Amino acid sequence: MAKFARPHRGRRSVKNAVKKFTTENTWEDVWGADGWGSETSDAFGLDQIVRKYLPQGEGQKTFVELGCAPGSNMAYFHNAMGYEVTGVDYAGIELTSAYLAGQKIPYRLIDCDIFEWEPEESFDVVFSTGLVEHFDPIAPIVDLHKKFVSENGFVVIAIPNLRYFNKLMVKIVKPELLEIHNMRIMSPKAFKRHFSGNGFICHYCNYYKTSLLDLDSNYDYLRERKKLDMLYKALRKISSGLKLGNIPNRFFSPNIVIIAQRASESKCE
Repeated sequence: MAKFARPHRGRRSVKNAVKKFTTENTWEDVWGADGWGSETSDAFGLDQIVRKYLPQGEGQKTFVELGCAPGSNMAYFHNAMGYEVTGVDYAGIELTSAYLAGQKIPYRLIDCDIFEWEPEESFDVVFSTGLVEHFDPIAPIVDLHKKFVSENGFVVIAIPNLRYFNKLMVKIVKPELLEIHNMRIMSPKAFKRHFSGNGFICHYCNYYKTSLLDLDSNYDYLRERKKLDMLYKALRKISSGLKLGNIPNRFFSPNIVIIAQRASESKCE
């Protein structure tokens, strides 16, 4: 595991100007001994869209995840896409390191606040999921993704869609989640603004998948609610049987995803 960081005064002033809905302690509690989320195998369900737009690495492509704990996304991009993987986070570092080492995956971890990190290289893929929605405004954190990506490289950002039906589900199972998310940014238009006319081509900027909120049976608040857990599993099974798994829409899609490529011209579809 490698650790390096170059605090930057300009970055620190930006960091101080951004409202954070979570703290380091928040994430240390999340990435506790149980390793919440560490069994995810396909980048939070993004396998279909990742394979469609991103090139295979075959050991020649570099990848960095901003906010990388618990390491499952890094494992996916190495195993499925063939990328050399780097992760940056200031919480859950030991958990992430243990997970990746257990998977026998070569990796690099930077124990650092992403606003204070000054990498010496750029990356072919800059990725985050469940990160930018914890900030307000989101422009500074999105700008970091763009700053770190190489020429012709890809920025992939995924956030949850906690509006409409999903918001109702959150209010039922864990209402405090709403307090740590920037709800105003949860629309594809909010992302297109940050990439249109800035040297990027947007290959995808839309809702992704169709399901109830992306809950997992390992979450404590489902383990403690057996009937709700059974109902959720039944509805997921029905949705799968009817092949309703990927009909992007604002009402039921659990995710919003943007895949943008740095290029000389910008044209969002």
